[in-house]
Amino acid sequence: MAVTVTPVNEVTPAITVPVGGYTATISEDTVVGTVIVTIVSTDADSGVHGDIRYSITGGNAQNHFSMEEYTGNVYVVAGLDREATDSYTLTVRATDSLPSLGDELYDETNVIIAITDVNDNYPTFVPSVYAIEVMESAAVGATLQRLTVTDDDIGVNENYDLVIISGNTNSDFALSGDDVLVAKNLDHEVNSYYDIVVEVADRGVPSLSSTARVIINVLSVNEYPPVFDVTSATVTIDEDIPVGILIYDANATDADANTAGVLKYAIESGDPEGFLFLMDTDTGKITLGSYLDYDTSPQSYTLNVSVQDNAGETGYLVDYMLLTIDLLDVNDNTPVFTQNTYSVDIDENIGDSALVVTVAANDDDSGLNAAILYSIDSGDGHEEFQIDTTSGDITTIVGQTLDRDTKDSYTLLVRAEDQGSPVRSSFCLVKISLNDINDNVPVFSPSDFDASLDENQAISTLLTSVYATDDDIGNNALLALSIDAASDPNSGHFSLTQISADTAEIYTTQVLDHENVNS
Repeated sequence: MAVTVTPVNEVTPAITVPVGGYTATISEDTVVGTVIVTIVSTDADSGVHGDIRYSITGGNAQNHFSMEEYTGNVYVVAGLDREATDSYTLTVRATDSLPSLGDELYDETNVIIAITDVNDNYPTFVPSVYAIEVMESAAVGATLQRLTVTDDDIGVNENYDLVIISGNTNSDFALSGDDVLVAKNLDHEVNSYYDIVVEVADRGVPSLSSTARVIINVLSVNEYPPVFDVTSATVTIDEDIPVGILIYDANATDADANTAGVLKYAIESGDPEGFLFLMDTDTGKITLGSYLDYDTSPQSYTLNVSVQDNAGETGYLVDYMLLTIDLLDVNDNTPVFTQNTYSVDIDENIGDSALVVTVAANDDDSGLNAAILYSIDSGDGHEEFQIDTTSGDITTIVGQTLDRDTKDSYTLLVRAEDQGSPVRSSFCLVKISLNDINDNVPVFSPSDFDASLDENQAISTLLTSVYATDDDIGNNALLALSIDAASDPNSGHFSLTQISADTAEIYTTQVLDHENVNS
């Protein structure tokens, strides 16, 4: 009788693990397809139950590795990057039998793979451009900036050296490790800008390198004061120049550069109103801010003008100058008489060269603009009166006789004229009235009277009327008419009655007898 023994998968595959386990160290630039480790295992079963198949069951999420099913070879199937993953722990399995039989047995172990660095990353500045400001007074040896370099490699490949390759004029700066230092005394006025190129090179083989720009602006320290071109100046202007016109352009310089040399101008004092003169703070131009008047004090202004630079480490620096502004009088005022009309009474017998009246005018200008000359411009008394051109005294002209009875008043138009340019003048009226002097004898008209009367007329018979005149006026012309007793030898025959200022009537006071007195 024949008995057939059917094999049973009763022995589990056994992976032969070397001392220290399965490990491999490979370079990150290992070529795809390279076998890095071979797994060895045994199985005491025979036949299909002793056949072993290999697979990776864990740690290969990125599928960088694969395993030959029957040889146990683990090999690279994708490019590696140590900087992304520097080690892997793969779980590998040795499985016997066949899946279809349902009696598979397996053993597992780990394969540790270390990835070594290859110098495949450039050292890089972060950032690639540095902007630095430094005062020109910075001390030699002062640290200005620490440069930051990154390199994703490791070991010798990440070590690097820095060197300045261009832009370091006069070797004013230096490197100490990663630090940029001041190597020499700086001077903004000599060199205010540096565009330095720094190179970083790693120590890998071959060496990789990159560059960065270090831009350095040297700032000016306020070491020089501003200086006016002149310490004092004088300008002369007409009092009537228009508002807004340029009077003076103050100019100052500053040896500092950049912002420290930016200047600001100001009027510190000397403007009593605070707005007569305006200064442009940026340009130093001084313009007229309000109307001026020479005739109102003052006639001269002295401005204290300042110039100030921009603040630096030492603060503001200032300079001063004095600007004297002298006003010139312009003939802008007309002479003005103290009276519009002068009225005066004088005796008609005042005589030659006698003072009649003094006229006076004032002029608010000065110098020739205020020098007044007087003249009689017109009127009906220019042949009888004269005026002193400087004093304004009006006097009678020699040889001219005034007679109130001929002309009792005069009117003169007097001019006051200054000596400016253009000439300005004004006028006044002078009214001269003559006072009457009792220089006229009363006169009968007619001078002789003839009258006749029949004798034996009654008493109080009107004999005649008489009339007299006097060319004087006022009291001087009041008449008192009477009969001169000496002219009436037979006094008492007649009487006189004054019936008006210039008329009288003569009456008989007795009965006349031709045989006794016939005339």
